[in-house]
Amino acid sequence: MKRPVATYRLQLHEGFTLRDAARIAPQLRRLGISHLYLSPITQASSGSEHGYDVTDPTRINEELGGADAMEELAAVLRELGMGVLLDIVPNHMAASAENAWWADLLLNGTESPHVSTFDTSLLRSDGKLLLPVLGAPLDEVLAAGELQLTERNGRRVLQYHNHWFPVPGWVTATEVTAELLASLPYTLADWRTVQEQSGYRRFFDITGLVGVRVEDPTVFERTHSGILQWLEAGWVDALRIDHIDGLRDPAGYLRQLADATAKVRPDGRCYTVVEKILASDEHLPRQWEADGATGYEFMRVVSSFLVDPSGYHALEDLLRRVTGDMRQFDDVVYGSKLDVMDTLFPAELREVSNGLASITGLPTEQCTRVLRELTAALDVYRTYTSADGGSDDDRMRIDRALATAQTRLSDSDRAALNTIRNVLLLELEDSGADLRDRALDVAARWQQLSGPVMAKGFEDTALYRWPALLAVNEVGGEPGESMDAAAVHEFLAYRAEHDSGALNATSTHDSKRSEDVRARLMVLSGRAREWTAAVEAWLPRLRDGVRAVAPRDELLLLQTVSGAWPLDGDPDETFRQRIREYMRKAAREAKQETSWLDPDEAYEEALFAYVDRLLVSPGAADVRNELRGFVQRIALHGAVNSLAQVVIRCAAPGIPDTYQGTDRWRFDLVDPDNRRPVDYDQMAAFTSSVEKIVEQPDAASVSRLRETWRDGRLKQYVLMALLRTRGRNKAFTGAYEPIEVTGERAEHVLAFRRHRGADSVIAVVPRWPARLAPAHEWPLAAAWGDTMIEVGDGALRSVLDGTPLVPERGRLRLADVLSVLPVALLEGV
Repeated sequence: MKRPVATYRLQLHEGFTLRDAARIAPQLRRLGISHLYLSPITQASSGSEHGYDVTDPTRINEELGGADAMEELAAVLRELGMGVLLDIVPNHMAASAENAWWADLLLNGTESPHVSTFDTSLLRSDGKLLLPVLGAPLDEVLAAGELQLTERNGRRVLQYHNHWFPVPGWVTATEVTAELLASLPYTLADWRTVQEQSGYRRFFDITGLVGVRVEDPTVFERTHSGILQWLEAGWVDALRIDHIDGLRDPAGYLRQLADATAKVRPDGRCYTVVEKILASDEHLPRQWEADGATGYEFMRVVSSFLVDPSGYHALEDLLRRVTGDMRQFDDVVYGSKLDVMDTLFPAELREVSNGLASITGLPTEQCTRVLRELTAALDVYRTYTSADGGSDDDRMRIDRALATAQTRLSDSDRAALNTIRNVLLLELEDSGADLRDRALDVAARWQQLSGPVMAKGFEDTALYRWPALLAVNEVGGEPGESMDAAAVHEFLAYRAEHDSGALNATSTHDSKRSEDVRARLMVLSGRAREWTAAVEAWLPRLRDGVRAVAPRDELLLLQTVSGAWPLDGDPDETFRQRIREYMRKAAREAKQETSWLDPDEAYEEALFAYVDRLLVSPGAADVRNELRGFVQRIALHGAVNSLAQVVIRCAAPGIPDTYQGTDRWRFDLVDPDNRRPVDYDQMAAFTSSVEKIVEQPDAASVSRLRETWRDGRLKQYVLMALLRTRGRNKAFTGAYEPIEVTGERAEHVLAFRRHRGADSVIAVVPRWPARLAPAHEWPLAAAWGDTMIEVGDGALRSVLDGTPLVPERGRLRLADVLSVLPVALLEGV
C-alpha cells in the first residue's frame, strides 16, 4: 500500500469534468501534489453538482466524461507519477426514477431483486413502500391535477413536477385517479408524513437519498464491483469513504473493503480514509481497517490553538448581551438536538422506541422520552455496538449520556434508563439468540439515528444559533475549546504514532467557511474589545429604517461579511448576492425565524433588506466605511493565521490535503458557495511566478512576495515550498518531537521537529498575531524579543527564504528564524 504525499480535492460536475482534471494535473504536480482527491465519479442524478446522489455505482458518470475520460485521466496521472484518491458513497443512493435499481423496487416490491439493496420497510412487512414526496396531501394533489401519466425514455411514468415514478406495464389508464394510485406497488404521500412514518432510511433528512444495506455481502459486491474494477485497472489508487457512521456496521464494512481491495491490488489493500467526525476525546476505533479520518479533528485542533481564548469569551459576552440568550453553548446543542429529533426524525425515533418497547416491556411512549434525552446527551456522533456487544468506549459514552439524561428526566423515566442502556450495549439477562438479534437490530438503528441527530443538531443548527466567533463554528469544531502548545504536541504525537495516514485538512467541501475566512475571523479573538465596541456602535445605525431581524442574524452577518470581504477592493454585486443566499441558508439552518420545512418569506425578505442596507444602501455608508476599515486592520493578521495553517498542515503527521482553489487566498462560505469555479489559469501563472523562488529561495525575492501578499502568490509559494520539501524529505514520514520555546513570546509559538534517520525538519508557526504586532505589520524579527527555540547543534537553512542559521548553544533566536516571513520550515545543511 502506497500512501499519498499530498492530496488536492477537486469537485467534479458537468462544468468541470475528468478531462478538466487531466488538463490541470501537470500544474498540481508542480505544486507538489501526489494524488487528485476526486469527488464521487459514479453515475449520479442528472445535473448533479456533487455526485453524492448516486444512481448507478457500477458506471462512471457520463456527465463527467464516462469511462473513456477516466482512462485518459489515469494515463496522464501515470505519466506524471500521480494517483487518485476517490470519494465513494456506500451509505446511500438517489431515491429517483433515474436509479434503475430503485425503479425496479418500486415496480416489483418484495419480488424485486433489489429488495435487499435498500433499507426500506419492505424488509419488515409485505405492505407498500411509502414515498413521502408530495407537497400537499394526496387528495389535494389529485384535485389540482398535478399528477400526470406520461412517457419518459420510452416508458410510462407517473409525473409529479420534476419527479417521475415507474408505472407497471399492465396499467392502461390515461388519467390519474385515486383507484389507479391505490393499485400501484407504492404509496405517494405528503412529505410531512415522515413525521409519523418513514418508508425507508434516509441520508439525514433528505427524502431523495435512500439508505443502502451495504452490510449484506451481496449488496456490497453489487455496489462495489465498479470501484474494484477501477482499482484493478490502476485508474484509482486510494479510497475515501463517505459518511462511515451511516453504515450499520462500519468495522465490518471496512474489513470487507480491505479484503476486496487486497484481492485486486498487488500491494495489498488500498490506502483508505473515512469521513468520521471525532470528538476531542475520541479516536478512530483501532480495529477499523482504515488509515485515518479525513481531517476534521485536525482542523479543530489548529483552530483551537490559533484562537485567543480570552477574546473568545469576550465575544460570547457580546453575543449574550445582543441576543439576551444567556445559555452555555452545550445547552444550545442540547436544545438543537431535541428540536431536530422532534421535527426531522420523529418517525425514526419512534421506530427505535417501538423496538425497545418490544424487548423491555416498557411503554413505547416512555421509551421515546428516555431515548430522546439519551440521544440528546450523547457527546459523540454514535457508538459501535456490534454482534460482539459494546466496547469499553461505547459503555463510557452511553453511561456519560445516561448520567446527563438522569438530570432531565422524571423519576419514573429515570428508572427506565438502565434497562434501555443494557439493550443498546447488548448486556441482556436473557442470552437467547432471538432476543440478542432483536436487541442488536435496535442498537444498530439507534446508532444510525444518533449520527444524523448530531449532524443536524450540532453542525446544521447549533452552530448557526451561536455566532460568538464563526472561526470555530465548523464541522467537528468545539466552540470555546482552547489548546496551548503542549496540548497540540500531545495531539500530534498521538497522530504520528497511530494516525499518520489521516488527512490534514483546513478546508473541505463540507466546511462552513474556507480556511482563509476562518483565519481572518480568528483575529477577532485578538481584537475582541475593538470588535465589540464597533458592533455595538453599528447595530443601532443598521436597524434604522429596516424591519428588525434576529440579533443573532445581525451578528452572524457582520462576521460573515468581515471574513469574506474581498482583498482586492469593495464588494460587488456578486458578493451581495452571495451574502444574501448565505444568510437565507444560515437563517433556515438555525430553524428559528425561518426554516427549510417552514420558510418565512417575509422574514427572509427582511434579511435581504438588512444585507442590502449594510452593503449598498447610502443610508449606511458610514457603517460600511467603518467596517471596511476594520477589515483592512485585521486582513494582514488573518493572512498570518492562514500561513500558519499551511505550515502546520504540511509539516504535521498526516497527509496534507488542499481543497480546490485554496492554494491561493480563497474566501468561500458554505456550499454551494465553495463550489464556485476556480481560476486555474491564474494558478498556472502563479505557479510559474513562484517556482523559481521555490527552487532557489532568497530573502529579497521572498520579501517582495510578502509585500505583495494580497495577490495570493505568497500563500501559493509557502504551500509549494513545503509540499515539494515534503516530497523529497523522508523526515515527514518519521517521528514527531516537540521543540522547547523560551522567552517573552513563548506562548505565541508552536515549534516541532520531524525526523527519520538522518533527515530532519523543524516547523515554526506563530499565533495571536494581534498581540505581536500593530494591525498593518507582520510579526517579524523585533516582535519576538528574546524568544528562542531549542534546536540542538548543527547548521540549518530556512526552506522558505534560504537564510542560513547557526544555533548558539543549541538555540536559535526567533528574531532570526522569523525575520522574513512569520512562519518557517528549517532543514539541516
